Amino acid sequence: MKTRCSELIRFLFILFPAVWALAPPVSAQPQPSLGLRFSAGQPTLSVTGEAGTVYSIQYATGLSSTNVWLERTLLQAQDASAVWTDPSATTPGQRFYRAVSVPAPADSNLVFIHPGTFTMGSPTSEVARYPDEVQHIVTISRGFWMEKFLVTQGDYLAVVGSNPSFFNGVQTNYPAGDYGTNLNRPVEQVRWYDATNYCGLRTQQERAAGLIPTNYVYRLPTESEWEYADRAGTTTAFYLGSGLQSGQANFNGLYEYDASVGDVFNPSGIYLGQVTAVGS
Repeated sequence: MKTRCSELIRFLFILFPAVWALAPPVSAQPQPSLGLRFSAGQPTLSVTGEAGTVYSIQYATGLSSTNVWLERTLLQAQDASAVWTDPSATTPGQRFYRAVSVPAPADSNLVFIHPGTFTMGSPTSEVARYPDEVQHIVTISRGFWMEKFLVTQGDYLAVVGSNPSFFNGVQTNYPAGDYGTNLNRPVEQVRWYDATNYCGLRTQQERAAGLIPTNYVYRLPTESEWEYADRAGTTTAFYLGSGLQSGQANFNGLYEYDASVGDVFNPSGIYLGQVTAVGS
């Protein structure tokens, strides 16, 4: 799968519970229904509740007041039951489960990503794959929220107080030009240290404002989380299919790509030469 991109441009972040032993605050929601069955000796849980509500699936070894409820994952109720198998419950012993609703993030652009299993990497039949893209099975055991779009210049400016982007205003360096001001374009010219600093600062600011629980953090996605979300359940070279044609994304459309043949020259392909507003 063609997920490689310059470290200066690709910048997503996720909201993730940082301390699993702390239960998130309970919000006023209808009581969910939690089902339980066993598959190969492992408990498989299904939660049914208000569609769109995210539930913290927690367990305890007893029901006394001294028992601690530990969070295992997050599941979002859909039209049908959300199902999850607990991979940690392989040893004999008593275990009780419960589902507790958690507050929705204040940022409406955060999308909840369900836990699940997928095939990471590219098949040997894909022409432009790299040798280290060996296909293997990966399980994402805990749900998380991921930003729907790349972090914008406006996002970065509001949190950090500066905008390092090249595609902002008049530039005299190559490629010189007046790129105008559009803070809805992705922030670029940021490296790993800048990105992690943004996540840390945003966590501090939103905790202080009461916008996220104190045990939640913003952080960069792992490589597995990125590809899992990017694939969106697909198995092709791109989530759009086995190829990428001009106009489907912001790239050098003169050189399209097909997984079976490689690069395909298109003399009428679109090449903008600059970033565009997220969501466009």
